[in-house]
Amino acid sequence: DYLIVVTGNCRVIIYQLSVVIPPTLDIAATYTKVLEFSVAKFTPHPCAVLSAHVSPLTADAGVPDGTMRSVLLNIAGKLLMFEIGETGEMSSKPVTIATSVESVSCPSRTGEYLGAALWLNCGARG
Repeated sequence: DYLIVVTGNCRVIIYQLSVVIPPTLDIAATYTKVLEFSVAKFTPHPCAVLSAHVSPLTADAGVPDGTMRSVLLNIAGKLLMFEIGETGEMSSKPVTIATSVESVSCPSRTGEYLGAALWLNCGARG
């Protein structure tokens, strides 16, 4: 599970969350920073980032394997995919998936119903 934070200076920070159950049965959560990158070149204001998703999808054809391969950002209705390289670096240029996007549903793990699909609601302009 991941927590995605968009900061006031247009940086996206992704944390991986995990649950720790010690012998005392006091459940605790821990987090680890996985990735941090700037989207200042792609958004006029941090409030324009409407949604953010960690995704196993890539621009290459193939079945997703469930690992984090890209970050999808809906910035003012424009859905951008930032791909993550093999060594963990972000692609320098995002791929535009769609425009006039109102909502996005993205698979987080394989094995889910239609897990290899990206669902978009683009409203009247879609």
